[in-house]
Order: sequence, then C-alpha cells, then structure tokens
Amino acid sequence: MITLKSHLEAKGISSETFEGYSATEKAGVFNEVNEINAKEFNALKEVEGENSKAIAKMSEQLVAIKDKQLADLNDALKEQGIVLRKLQKGDGVSENTESLKSIIESKKEELKTLKDSSSSSNNVKFEIKAAGDMTFATNVTGQVPQAYRIPGFNDIAQRETRILDLPTKATVGSNLIEWVYEANEDGAAGPTGEGLIKNQIDFDLLVDSEKVKKITAFITITDELLDDPSQMQSKINNKLTTKLMQAVEDQYYDGDGSGINLNGVRTTAPAFAPGSFATGSANEVENPNIVDVIAVAKSQIGKANQPAPNAILMNIEDVTVLKTIKVSSTDRRYVERVLMSGESLSIDGTPVVVSNAVAVGDYMVGYFPYSTLYTKQSLTIEVGYNADNFVKNFKTIRAEWRGAGVCETNDRTAFVKGVIAVSIAAIKKAVV
Repeated sequence: MITLKSHLEAKGISSETFEGYSATEKAGVFNEVNEINAKEFNALKEVEGENSKAIAKMSEQLVAIKDKQLADLNDALKEQGIVLRKLQKGDGVSENTESLKSIIESKKEELKTLKDSSSSSNNVKFEIKAAGDMTFATNVTGQVPQAYRIPGFNDIAQRETRILDLPTKATVGSNLIEWVYEANEDGAAGPTGEGLIKNQIDFDLLVDSEKVKKITAFITITDELLDDPSQMQSKINNKLTTKLMQAVEDQYYDGDGSGINLNGVRTTAPAFAPGSFATGSANEVENPNIVDVIAVAKSQIGKANQPAPNAILMNIEDVTVLKTIKVSSTDRRYVERVLMSGESLSIDGTPVVVSNAVAVGDYMVGYFPYSTLYTKQSLTIEVGYNADNFVKNFKTIRAEWRGAGVCETNDRTAFVKGVIAVSIAAIKKAVV
C-alpha cells in the first residue's frame, strides 16, 4: 500500500511543491493514491493462501490512510473558506449557485461511506471553484432578498381640531353674511299710574356683516410618485385635508378679521374684566390661581345675561398646571373644584377643551353655540396642472375651503378671553 508521501516521491513532487497546490490539484493527487491502493487491495484479495489476518491489517491500513486523506482534504478546503465537517453536519454556510457547499453536499453520502467503510471502491472526486471577489454579476443569479417594508405610513403627529367641534355649523350660498342687531337701547318697562304716559322703550336696529374668505393649500407631485405606492394619492389627500382644517380652526379661533383672514371668535370676545374682584376692590382674591380666574370670568359672562359657558379653552401646558394645583403649601390635597375623569377635565362643572391652537398662557371661556362657522364651499380636493407641470410629468393637488366665522354683535359677551398670569394679577389681594 502506498502513502501520499511515497506517491509524491515517485512522481518527483516535493512536499513544499504539494503544499503550494490549489485545492483542486490536491484533490486530484488524493484520488490517484486512492485508485492505486484500491487496485493493490483488490489484487491482494485475489491472491491464493492470503491469510485473513494480513487482509484485516491491510484494511486497517487503508482506513487509516483514507482518514488521513480526509483530514488533509479538509485542511485544503479550509484554504477556500469551507469547513467540510460543517457541511456534513448541515451547519449554515452561505450558498451561491456554484458554491462549494452545493458541490460537496451532493457528495455527502459518498464522503460518509469513504470515511466509514473499508471498501476500496468508494472514491470521491471534487471539482472545486477557486475563490474570487463576490459581485452581483458573478455570484447572484436569483433575486436579492429585499428589506421588509412595514405597511402604511409613519405619519407626523397632527393636532386634533377639537375647537371646531364647538361652534354651530351652517351653510351659506352668498359671499356676504349679514345680520341685524339691536343697539343703543333706551328706556325701561315699569309701573304706570292711571291716566299717565306709559313707559317708552327705544333702541336702534343696525346691520353688520362678514365676508366669506378662502383657505387653501396645494402639493406638487410627480406622476410616478402618485402611482408608487398606489395609496400615495389618498395619502396626499388626507395630508392636505388635515392641514387645511387645522388652518380653518386657527382662523375660526383667532383670525384677526383683516384682509383675507376670518374674524375669529377670540378676536371679537371681550377681555377679562375683574369688576368687583379687582385688586383693591371688595371681592379681591387671596392667593388666586387659574381656578379663581375662570370663576371670575364666568361671573363676567353671567353679569352680561348670557348663558353659562359650555367650554373652557386652554393649552395642554396650562392644563397640566391646573391638574397639579394643591389646596395650599401645607395642605397637599388637590383642589376639589377641578374634577378629573380619565383624560376629561372640568372646572366647577365646565368642561376644559385642550388644544395646542391656544397659545400657552392664554385661556378663553364661553358659550360656543353662540358662534357659527359658515361654509360656502366645503373642503374640496382637486388634481390638475399648473404652469409647466404637463411637460414635466407633475400634477398639482389642491385643497380649498370657503366660509366665514360669525359671532353676532350682541352674542360676543357670551365669551371672555385673557392671559392667565395677567388675570391672576388683576384679582390678587393687595399685600398690606
């Protein structure tokens, strides 16, 4: 039986030269040794009088040689970045179309037989591709795994238009809204003696008006983006709708009425007037807080003969302050006039509407059904071309609303606006 060393010597190949062989070349030499030993072994089996002990010893030698060859082959494969034992165990190794794994996996059963059997007929030949740079052109023949795209869109958080839930809603067909109101009332009803002149009442009737205004927004977008993804157009439509209605809310609440702006309900509302609760007056308040301010504001509305307020508007930051008010610096109980139920909050029974449309530090109290949001043209989304959109494959998506906010003249006293810090200072009991 020949060994790898003797075979190399017979062919005039030094150990150093063999070590420099590629894995393919080494595998070829191993196959030559196997074939020679297999032939010798078969010849020995045919020799008459061969004793069984000699044959057994020869078999052991053959197994040992094959084990050594397998170990050497494994070392050669390592040079190519492949571990044969891992492949036999089924461990994970990256697989490409012409990878070593696919070649050796196909020989797995033959390799097992080679290792475990003394039979000389079990020879395995390998064709090993030399390692090279991985490129899409040479290593990828199928589809590259794609990233998982989470369905839908991760939207920017948007302000809820809670204030728009408060006013009365109406439609109008004209661009001008007018109303008639009483002014300059004079005289009064009262008891009258027999034969005397009755009590006369006098007042004027005047006309006031508001013009319909327009609020718009648009986005210019490519045709390709509208088609990819398919939901993009509805996404854009929803975005425009949300942003436009936020603008309507801002205008209804705080539009200054000039030029193209709506006349907001806060703009027309009377300012906080402490009256008898003012500093230095009979009812000035000791250590006042937000709750006390709201109470005085509601009193102001009541003295104007208006309905009890149905809402208090405040910013989230001021509401947080409201939630933390204690009875005193020594009594750490929360003020009972502030009632919390889940996220709902009320002051003396009047609901607090939280909105970031209200500036930090501001507040407003009122009976909001006495203000009306008129709609001339409901929110409309249109798609068309603008300028050179057509030749550039662009489209313009436009959103538009037309209407007006109206608080009729004599209903404005149903509201009070103010700045919390200023109002607190206005009713604070003077330090003696």
